[in-house]
Amino acid sequence: MNYVYSVLWFVVAVILFVRYRKENKAVCLLSGYFLFMGAWWLVNALSPDIDLMGGYYVWIYRGVTLVVLVVVLLYYMRIKNASKTKTDPDEKTTKKEK
Repeated sequence: MNYVYSVLWFVVAVILFVRYRKENKAVCLLSGYFLFMGAWWLVNALSPDIDLMGGYYVWIYRGVTLVVLVVVLLYYMRIKNASKTKTDPDEKTTKKEK
């Protein structure tokens, strides 16, 4: 079953990178993360003597996931705030003009 997860993450990474990389730069980071996840699951499947989903290895996996989540969330919030200050139809002036 680990092979299926590995292929799934590789396919998601390729689809994101090929189709959506021009829309947002965060997609490139997410594609890299999904490649990391695919490689992680593939190594976990190919090496039965090493349990990458247990012990201290799982904390590395969780740490990388947390860092990517925080970086993408901050980037998204920055883009959302920048677009809100540029065009806010509810207000006559932008936040920078106040």
